[in-house]
Amino acid sequence: MKDFEYTDRLCQITQPTLICSGTRDICTPVVAASLYEHIPNSQWHLFRHARHMCFVDAHEAYCKVLNSWLNHFD
Repeated sequence: MKDFEYTDRLCQITQPTLICSGTRDICTPVVAASLYEHIPNSQWHLFRHARHMCFVDAHEAYCKVLNSWLNHFD
C-alpha cells in the first residue's frame, strides 16, 4: 500500500473524520497531517509516546478524545 496514491481523492470524504496517530507511529505524523489537510471537516489528534495503535498505547487518552469528538455530534 505504500505506493498507492489516494491524496487527490481525500477531498471526496464528506463525513466528519477523526484522525488519530502516535508520535512513535511508523506511519509518521507527516502522513496524518496530509490526511488532515485534505479531508474536509476532519480533526487530528497526535498521541505522545504512542505507536500506530494509539487506542492501545494511550487507551485512556484515546477514549477521552474519541468521546469528546463523538459528543460534538450529539
